[in-house]
Amino acid sequence: MQLLAHARDALVRNWRIVLLYLVASLVVLTGYSLAFEAMIKAVPVDMTPKPLWYVITALGLDLGQVALIAGFQAVAFTLIGREMDCPLWKFKGWQDGLKNFFTLWFIFNLLYVTSAKLVMSAPESMKDDIDVLMFFFRFGLTIVGIPLGACIMHGGGLRWKEIPGMLAPFFRLFPMAFVSVSLGFLQFFIVATTILTVSKEMLKSPWLWSAVNVPITILECLAFAVMWLVCIHHRDIADEFEDDGFDL
Repeated sequence: MQLLAHARDALVRNWRIVLLYLVASLVVLTGYSLAFEAMIKAVPVDMTPKPLWYVITALGLDLGQVALIAGFQAVAFTLIGREMDCPLWKFKGWQDGLKNFFTLWFIFNLLYVTSAKLVMSAPESMKDDIDVLMFFFRFGLTIVGIPLGACIMHGGGLRWKEIPGMLAPFFRLFPMAFVSVSLGFLQFFIVATTILTVSKEMLKSPWLWSAVNVPITILECLAFAVMWLVCIHHRDIADEFEDDGFDL
């Protein structure tokens, strides 16, 4: 629990960044939900095919949401990581965050959104099978996305040939990394519990999901801070590891 306490202390020191990230994310997610709610009122759910304007607008909203959230993550996590690993981590400001890490978080968010949309667009005969498959995909992405993303950020960003070495802290120190994974599981548990316990009509409310996203976003930042500490510790003891297949 000491690892979790140190991560919490790091977020307390960076509370302004966490708060800005939380508010910015809630504005984007609530705006996205309200926009889609208006589109659904304008076009019946069972209408097929959908009008061209609907398809283009929906695609634009999805990509806009993904890009904005990825940008917020890249900036917020860079600033938090810089404070936690100063002066050894070389990336300094929000410009560095966007330049080096935007693509990383864009890919993670795009995968999550696409997996959800895939179920909605699947043929009726395949919908149940794809729904189960995408459920496990989103579950896996939720619990390991932030830890793996933190490893890649600490290693310097998406340089594909170096990714095995960047992920070494996650696999070599998995008992420690599991704390971060557990926080991802808690995020998933909150969403699943909300879906299972709230009425279908209430689930359509964007304000409900705005409230749910508050603890989820805080847990996301905490999971990142935990994994960041694991990466720092791994670097400090790297000489203790023999060649085990990771390209360090």
